Amino acid sequence: MPDKNFYLNEYGGTEYPDIEKLLRRAGHIIDCYILHGVEEFQQKWYDLAVCAEAEYIGSLGGVGALTELNNGAVNSFTIGSFSVSSGGSGSSSGTSENTSAVPCPAAIAFLDRGGLLGRWL
Repeated sequence: MPDKNFYLNEYGGTEYPDIEKLLRRAGHIIDCYILHGVEEFQQKWYDLAVCAEAEYIGSLGGVGALTELNNGAVNSFTIGSFSVSSGGSGSSSGTSENTSAVPCPAAIAFLDRGGLLGRWL
């Protein structure tokens, strides 16, 4: 998993006070969507995907906002002809038990470029 130094200097990400926490959470999300273990030649793309996801979570307001997002605020996105939907109705049940997340479009692009993207996404 990338560290704060990679995130800031290689990826060029926005600095957040809790960036280590954001990177860990982003890593957990990305790990749910990769096909297999990350090979050495794929490491850069994996790290970039984690950084993109961490920056996305940070831009939403952090991990707390991610929980709210997953409770129905957003349930689909499209990149060109590629579309993903979480299947939710868009209504929130008021609980925070749903902690799954679909990676952001930039993270999906990095995973795809590195040959890490599962066919189901």
